[in-house]
Amino acid sequence: MAFDVSDPTAPTYRADYHSDGNGGYVFYDEGFIFVGESTIGRIYDARDMDDISLHGEVHLTGDLDTLTPYGNVVVASVDDDAEDGLASSVIPWVEAPDTVGPEVLSIRPMDGASGVSPQIRIGVGFNEFIEPSSVFPGSIRLQDSQGRAVAAWANGHETIASYSPKAALTPGETYTVQVMAGGVRDINSNAIETTYTSTFTVAGTR
Repeated sequence: MAFDVSDPTAPTYRADYHSDGNGGYVFYDEGFIFVGESTIGRIYDARDMDDISLHGEVHLTGDLDTLTPYGNVVVASVDDDAEDGLASSVIPWVEAPDTVGPEVLSIRPMDGASGVSPQIRIGVGFNEFIEPSSVFPGSIRLQDSQGRAVAAWANGHETIASYSPKAALTPGETYTVQVMAGGVRDINSNAIETTYTSTFTVAGTR
């Protein structure tokens, strides 16, 4: 089942696809959904959310709960009842290597948000796995209304980049987040092509 959670206060149903599998772990990569369904692994084409279709299937002996996409291959892993010496397998799921950089799908705080906590940690969601080493102050920037940089820690994990200011932000101040073109890269070293910009305002008065 697929829901639109761009407004987290009002999740909206979008689509579903009926299968005979059990639930497992779910990953997303550039419009495709990777699901371990215990007895089988399946890849769904969800580029058109009104018409989700089956792209392919993965078979591996055991409780196949995890299909992890890495560019044009997927790592299939079982967590129980595996064949001796074969608990994981690397399988191509498309022929051509990925040559397109990551895109920002979501950001928190949301663009234009107000009343944001001074202790906020910024989260940026991408449409594919990112290279953790490409997430640092510089590939992502945070500035106050005077253009002054805010010192922060940055890290990446799977499809998420986090940017954590080292000190509480100023009450009433408006901040700008920039995910810089040429900075954050996917695991095939394709960089984001266009700078993404978002703003938010911290709660309180100066």
